[in-house]
Amino acid sequence: MVKIIGPFQINTTGTRTTEEVFAAGKYDGKNNMVNGKNFPIRTMFKGTREIVLVEFDRDTSSEEVLAEAKRWGLKRPRCEDALFFGEQHPEEQCTAPILFLRKPAWWRACVRLFVLVLRCDGGRRTLCLNPFDGGWHQRCRFAFVRP
Repeated sequence: MVKIIGPFQINTTGTRTTEEVFAAGKYDGKNNMVNGKNFPIRTMFKGTREIVLVEFDRDTSSEEVLAEAKRWGLKRPRCEDALFFGEQHPEEQCTAPILFLRKPAWWRACVRLFVLVLRCDGGRRTLCLNPFDGGWHQRCRFAFVRP
């Protein structure tokens, strides 16, 4: 069974840098590779975007998640969506890890594809990177944009 949670509105107005949005999100930590060079905030339309979270009742793969999102008519998020969502809805990542199977994904020198993950471990909010090709536990949620 698949459950859709939300929608959540995020405000995309402004000209802040990745580092400024991260600081405004008041995280307790992040992967050092999450920076303005690797994840620059690109120009977006000014206004709001609707983010929904997709939750499965079983372990799943990235490919299965993307197929389900397509079936629901959802679009893949951008890195900016992860940054703004974490800043504007900080409590959500403490319910369950939120993965942003964004497009384009980030390639590291080891030739693995990575995605952004908002997590909360022991009350510490973090912004992490996880391999795209890994399997996902059923307690994970996946963020997508509702057109």
